[in-house]
Amino acid sequence: MKKTLLAAALLAGYTGAAMAENSVTLYGRLSVGYVYESVKIPTDNALINAEVTNPRTGTNNQFEMASSYAPGGSHWGMKGSEDLGNGLKASFALESATINTTNGNWSGFGRLAYLELSKSSWGSVRLGRDYTAGSNMVSGIDPFGASWGFANGNNSMGVISVNQPNMIKYTTPSFSGAQAAISYSTEGTTVYNGDTGAQVSEAAFGTSNKNRYLSIGLRYANGPVLVAGSYDMVSPANNAANTSPKVWMLGGTYDFKVAKLHGAFGQNIDGITSGSPVSDSLGLNGAFGVTGAGSIAAQGVRTTNWLIGASAPVGEAGQVLLSFQQQIPGGDLDQADSSFSTQSIVGLGYLYSMSKRTQLYASVNYVNNLYMLDGVKGTQVGAGIIHRF
Repeated sequence: MKKTLLAAALLAGYTGAAMAENSVTLYGRLSVGYVYESVKIPTDNALINAEVTNPRTGTNNQFEMASSYAPGGSHWGMKGSEDLGNGLKASFALESATINTTNGNWSGFGRLAYLELSKSSWGSVRLGRDYTAGSNMVSGIDPFGASWGFANGNNSMGVISVNQPNMIKYTTPSFSGAQAAISYSTEGTTVYNGDTGAQVSEAAFGTSNKNRYLSIGLRYANGPVLVAGSYDMVSPANNAANTSPKVWMLGGTYDFKVAKLHGAFGQNIDGITSGSPVSDSLGLNGAFGVTGAGSIAAQGVRTTNWLIGASAPVGEAGQVLLSFQQQIPGGDLDQADSSFSTQSIVGLGYLYSMSKRTQLYASVNYVNNLYMLDGVKGTQVGAGIIHRF
C-alpha cells in the first residue's frame, strides 16, 4: 500500500486564491533472501584463455544473502502530480537504483528521475532518466519481469528492461488498447568497440561526440491478448566503431485464466545493444574484449533471441513461473571459432502471497553456455521474502 505524505489544497496568502492541488507519494519494495550459485568455467575455451587474465576455471560455488535477485529488486521512490487544469497534469518521479538490503547501501535515484507533462487527449512527454519506450511497450512479456537472476529475460532478449539517462520520451494515449512510444537519449549507454575492446569515449561537448540511444515501441493490449514490439539502436560517439548496434523484438501473451502463455522473438544486429556480457564475480572480465556492462558495437555480429514461458495461479495465494530462452550466435560470432555456442536458460519460480504487500519467493535456474561462451554452465537456487510499501 502506498502512503500519501501530502495531499491538500494550499491557500495563497492575502488574496485567498487557491493554488493547484498536488500530492507526493512515498513507495518502495524491499526484498532479501539467500541464493546458492554454482558456475563451471571450462579450461578449453580458446577465447577465455586468450582474453581473460587468470580465469577462474573449474567449478565455483557460493552461498550468500542477496537483495537484487528477487522480483523487482529492492528500491524506494517518491512520485507526485499537480493538476494544471483543462486535463493537463504535471508529474515527477524519483526512484532509487537497487538498495542493498544486506548492508543498507544505495546509489541515488539511478532508476527514475523525470518530469512529465500529460493530457489524456495527446499522451505524455517525459524528460530525464527513465525506462526506454521499447521497454515500456514490451512490459509483461517476460514471465519473470526482468528479474530472478539467470531467468531474467534481458539475458537473452536484451530490451525487456533498459534504463537510460538524458532522455526525452513521448507516449501516445491508448486507442482501444493500442499504444506507441518513442524515446531518445542524447547521452546514454556505455559503448565498447567490439573489434578493439576499447570503451568508446565521449567528449564534453558536441552531439555527435555522445553515445545516443533510440528506442521505439508498439503495444496492443485488449482482453486476454497482449502483442508488443520494440526496436532499439545505439549510435556510438563519432561512429567510433563504424557501425550502430540494433535490436528488435516481437512478443506477446495470451491469458487462458488457468494459465498465461508468454513468447518473444528478436535479433541483435551489428553488436549487442544492452546487457551485461561480462561478469567480474565470475572471473570472465575481458571475455568479449570489454571490461564492463554496456553496448558492444561490432559490425557483422548477430544473435537470434527467443523466449517462451508460462505463468499460472496455484491455489488462492500462489503463482508458478516458467521460462525457456535462447540466444543463438550468428554472423561473425558463429563463424569465429568454437568459443561461442547457443546460450540456453531455463527458469522455474514460485511466489506465495502472505498478504497484498508481502510475498515469499523461491526459484531454480540453469544456464548452459553463459554469455554464449561455450562450456560455461551455471545453476542458481534462491529463496526469500518481499515486502512492498
